[in-house]
Amino acid sequence: MDLAALKQISAELTAAKRVGPAQFKEIVREQYLILLMDPERAIAALPKLLPDNRRQCDEALALVRRVLAARGALPEEGRRRLQRIEAIFAGPPPEVGRDKAA
Repeated sequence: MDLAALKQISAELTAAKRVGPAQFKEIVREQYLILLMDPERAIAALPKLLPDNRRQCDEALALVRRVLAARGALPEEGRRRLQRIEAIFAGPPPEVGRDKAA
């Protein structure tokens, strides 16, 4: 993860969308542990976590790409994973493709 890129993105967000450094570290730690314990399940849960608005989904994916690009070229495994994430983000509109109550 490129912390400089994340800090830059955070600085570009409105104050209402920013989280403090302690909360950010906690979020990253939790997400890292989830991915470490069960990567397939974590990726399968992504559609339920996406915003309902297609534009917001596109913006979120653009941020993912921006953070990854900050580290340079992805290795083959990284490119494969990104393609999978892109397919999830490009899937059916969130309001049709998932049930938030689930």
